Amino acid sequence: MISGRRDGRPTRRDNERGADRMRWGRGVKRIVSARGVLVGSRARRGRWLGRVAAVAGLSLVPGLLSPVTFESEAKGLGRPKLEAPRADEVIPLSSKTDRRTAALVKESEAADRSAAEAARRDQARKVTWPKAGTARLAVSGSGSATARPGGLPVTLGAVGRKARATPSLSIQVMDEGRARKAGVKGVLLKTVASAEGGSTKLGISYADFAAAYGGDWAGRLTLVQLPACALTTPQKAGCRTQSPLRAVNKRHKEQLSTPLTFAAKPGGEVKVLAVAAAAKSGGGDYKATPLSASSTWEAGGSSGSFTWTYPLGMPPAAAGPA
Repeated sequence: MISGRRDGRPTRRDNERGADRMRWGRGVKRIVSARGVLVGSRARRGRWLGRVAAVAGLSLVPGLLSPVTFESEAKGLGRPKLEAPRADEVIPLSSKTDRRTAALVKESEAADRSAAEAARRDQARKVTWPKAGTARLAVSGSGSATARPGGLPVTLGAVGRKARATPSLSIQVMDEGRARKAGVKGVLLKTVASAEGGSTKLGISYADFAAAYGGDWAGRLTLVQLPACALTTPQKAGCRTQSPLRAVNKRHKEQLSTPLTFAAKPGGEVKVLAVAAAAKSGGGDYKATPLSASSTWEAGGSSGSFTWTYPLGMPPAAAGPA
């Protein structure tokens, strides 16, 4: 069907259709030109990325081609800069500032030298233990008696005027083997009084075996009493119990003395005595310290710490407290 006027001129509808076709054609051209711009921009971007990658690669080439420096060729840091040493003012310690402290220090040094000399003399001394032997001593009135049973010097004397003295006393010294069986590191002896009993003062000299042990052993010597079964069954623990007597140790004379009292008994009372070392003397305490009796401990919980405390007794300082 052909539209239009009869005279051949286009109608309004035909004009509108022509305008639409022109606008559609223009839009297509625009779209085509836009696609060309997009395609061109992508191409240009690709060329730029390639150029950047080439420049970056060329910049890494010198680093790869640089020579390797070994440790032997590396240079040191050089000598450090140190300040020149300088001497501060030194004040010498002088004991003249405190005469009392100086006197205590001198006294302590003299005591140390004396103890060292005594130790050297004891080391050079010969030790002679007494052998087995027996002696009977009789004392009349206020007199005294001496004997050497087994080579051990013993003395008997009166205790006092009011005390009744025992008329006689038999002393038997055991050999070193029997003393060790009874657990005695010293001298073991047996004393038997007369049937009347009484009191006496027994003195023993330990000069022949004073240097037998160290640790001021001679200064710790004392007299102890053991059960009578120590001579028959010394392997029993109850027969080795040592009860200390009221003994006096005269270290400078190397003599021990103690008062003894015997009960009246047919055949005489028997006492087993021993010359043994105590745990302490003027030179110190050698007794074993119980660690579990006074120690305390505590844990730190989440921190994991552990604290243990034990009090230790320290000798006083020679110069007094700080």
